[in-house]
Amino acid sequence: MDDTAWWQSSRPVSRGGLGIRRVDELALSAFLSSVHSAFDLMKQIYPQVDVNSNLLDDNSFRISAGLRLGAGLCEPHVCRCKTLVDELGRHGLSCQLSAGRHSRHSALNDSFHRALISCKVPNVLEPNGIVRNDQKRPDGLTLIPWQQGKALVWDVTCVDTLAVTYLRGSAGQLGYAANKAEELKRHKYCELDGRYLFCPVAFETFGPFENEASSLKQQIGERIAQATGETISLSFLKQKLS
Repeated sequence: MDDTAWWQSSRPVSRGGLGIRRVDELALSAFLSSVHSAFDLMKQIYPQVDVNSNLLDDNSFRISAGLRLGAGLCEPHVCRCKTLVDELGRHGLSCQLSAGRHSRHSALNDSFHRALISCKVPNVLEPNGIVRNDQKRPDGLTLIPWQQGKALVWDVTCVDTLAVTYLRGSAGQLGYAANKAEELKRHKYCELDGRYLFCPVAFETFGPFENEASSLKQQIGERIAQATGETISLSFLKQKLS
């Protein structure tokens, strides 16, 4: 990493950094922590977890940190979609030929499907015949009414925060790309208005999601808590979708 990336990594997380602090800032707290070390206790409680590491493999951690800090990730090259990829490597987040796009979409969609099952709401994925004028299929449909006597139809999408289309807006507004994706989904499925409760669920590659996704997540979490008695169901759902 260059000097700028190192400086950015020392910034607080709330300001786009990693919160890495200098040794002299941590010396006293580190010493006090070492006096009451819990390392051995943690290894006894959960021996299969490496407490010296994190849940990401080395390459995933490198890419995540590099994207956040704006550090170089790869050598400039030409993608198989014929687009020039610079050293920042951001093209992979929005490339139409990226292998991760479909798996990411499927994972998000499956999370909502399972969450609805947990709150005892039967649903099907990619239902046929919902949109009458063409062969479009939304991602999911509840088989019983969700609100206002209407079934819920949802459609998940994940857009690149740093895509050229959204970059200017994302620089000034949190969740800009997700909100734009929501508008496009509503236009795409405008025929469903009146017959169903349609909820576009838009996420960004850097984490933010739009208002509809936040509201639906909140409702599902509350219903799971009512159905199971698990008071932290909403927290679990947030972690699953993050």
